[in-house]
Amino acid sequence: MCACLVYHCGNKKRQPETTEITKHWMVGVEIINHINYLMEHVLALETQSLIEPDPSAKQSINDQVSQTILKRSTSNFRLTKEKYDRRGT
Repeated sequence: MCACLVYHCGNKKRQPETTEITKHWMVGVEIINHINYLMEHVLALETQSLIEPDPSAKQSINDQVSQTILKRSTSNFRLTKEKYDRRGT
């Protein structure tokens, strides 16, 4: 009986912390992971561009880099921000 009471009281204490983590911290972790993905993708494309001897292929790679930075990052961050806003700040 005593163990149940200790567990129950400890669980109530953790509830605000759990809410804080799920509403704020996890969204931040998701944003950081997305930034890391975009950085790795762009760096891979840049490396590919450096070793590519064909100028037209280099231009295609550079276009992919621009597309990644402008379109993907903007739309994905907007979606992530919307998720964050829905959860409450």
